[in-house]
Amino acid sequence: MSAVVIIERAIRPSDAEVTDFFQAFNVRLGELPARARHFAVELVAREAVQNAIDYGCGRDPKHRAHVELGLDGEILILKVDDDGPGFDPETVLALERSRESGISGNGLSLIAAYSDRYHYENGGRTLVAEFVLREATSMQETKEQGRWAPSGDIVAANAQSAKDELRGLVGSSSGEFLVDLAGVRMIDSKGLGILIATVNSLESTGRGMRVVGANEDLLGLFKMMRLDRHMRLG
Repeated sequence: MSAVVIIERAIRPSDAEVTDFFQAFNVRLGELPARARHFAVELVAREAVQNAIDYGCGRDPKHRAHVELGLDGEILILKVDDDGPGFDPETVLALERSRESGISGNGLSLIAAYSDRYHYENGGRTLVAEFVLREATSMQETKEQGRWAPSGDIVAANAQSAKDELRGLVGSSSGEFLVDLAGVRMIDSKGLGILIATVNSLESTGRGMRVVGANEDLLGLFKMMRLDRHMRLG
């Protein structure tokens, strides 16, 4: 990469190490102007890193995912690679798009939607995604009563705890279920899978789900994945 390197790290396949990396990643990303489109860059990075760890590394602690973010003029360049068996991106993307929207396994679709340009090298082992600096969207706030209000991101590293908490709340409640995302900045493909699984559980008993408090980035993500067909937004 010829760009000025912002952050570079090798990550072992563990949730703790991924969490630690993204804390540092977001500090460095936050030093860039809002035009860097922080949400899009982080979302693509999370999807690429999780794919590298789950599939490239097979969650084997002997392997590493390598991440590099650089700035080349007005373009941010993200590179994520691993030493796994590789894959055919076009085949995987076609499979994802043939599934019902919102179900987990949409990582490559999110990468394609949120990067300006992307391609895979080295037999599918290396992702190179580019982001042209442009104006970012702002946050919005909504207040509602009677809701599940997670205080952090709904991403792979905390997916199980979020799933367990939601299951308990859904089982002990009745009527329309509210999810207040005012305290959530990021949701990745595993987080989307948890939400759609909750919708399916609710619909099986004649109930529905309403999402409130989502920032504009999250609303755009939901609409891009056509989740507004499954849940009320706002």
